[in-house]
Amino acid sequence: MKRKNIVVVLIYFIGYISSIAQSYEINKDSITNLVVDSFKIISEGEYSKAHEQLSFALEYGKRHQNDSIIGDVYNCLGSLFRRMGDLDNASKYYELSKKALIKANYKSYLIYHYNNVGNLYNDIKDYVNAEKNLKLARNLALELNDSFKAIWPTSNIAEIKYNLGDYENAYYYLLETIKLYEPDTIQQPNMIINTYRYLGNIYAKFGEPEKAIQNFTNAKEIALANDAYSELILIEKDKAILFDELDQPAKAKKAMIDQITFLEKNFENQQSLIKEQNQLERDLFEKESSLILTRELNKSQEESLQKIKYFALALLVLFVVTIRVVVL
Repeated sequence: MKRKNIVVVLIYFIGYISSIAQSYEINKDSITNLVVDSFKIISEGEYSKAHEQLSFALEYGKRHQNDSIIGDVYNCLGSLFRRMGDLDNASKYYELSKKALIKANYKSYLIYHYNNVGNLYNDIKDYVNAEKNLKLARNLALELNDSFKAIWPTSNIAEIKYNLGDYENAYYYLLETIKLYEPDTIQQPNMIINTYRYLGNIYAKFGEPEKAIQNFTNAKEIALANDAYSELILIEKDKAILFDELDQPAKAKKAMIDQITFLEKNFENQQSLIKEQNQLERDLFEKESSLILTRELNKSQEESLQKIKYFALALLVLFVVTIRVVVL
């Protein structure tokens, strides 16, 4: 009976030590969630926090030789620098992302790569290469039946067509974007806001003011819910033009007043973003020391885990010796 109790205690003891050891390990899923969160907060302007998280994830990916994570992180870093206007670094990280993703045979994330490269070409007004890469992204998404990722290149193709005055093709891709949109996900609301705004202007050009107003209303509702002041300014500007053309001066005046209100709120928001960008630039200046610190933290974590294992082994040996003494 005494021996049976000792065995039960031993099993519980080993399980307890094992659970402590596992708590010190970082798994792939937690890193993947960290990268997804980084992508989201980049769109919200939290550049410094995003860079800090991505640096940690990149270190993990390299340490574990996980090319899919490395490629995903490089892709997000490219998007981060593109948002900051540093297109050279954006291009560098997108290329690094492509190499890692191909090495990992991670086809679904190549959709993001081609989409982001397309956006990069769009930034420098190289619309031919922009559309070429965006169509590669869209076709790959459709080939993989990944409608969630297909929305980004679809929306971006629509925007290029719209800006070039190709309204018939823009109309097709705008309607496709609405079909693909999934609210309450990492799909940025500004995509669907601009989609409705572009549709509103197309309907206005086609002489259908009621449909135009309805699409402007749809765009404004989503923009207000997300404090999207840049988009709200453009919506009110487009509404003012439409109401002026419809000879409705009171509504045109109201749209212009709302535009001024959103301009003031957007200025406050932009000041916050500039402060965040300046902070990140300071952080990047200390990038090397941050990476060294991350390595030291990881090393310390591994050493702690090793000590726990040795401690558990020592206790186990002591426990076995004690059992033998008791039995004897």
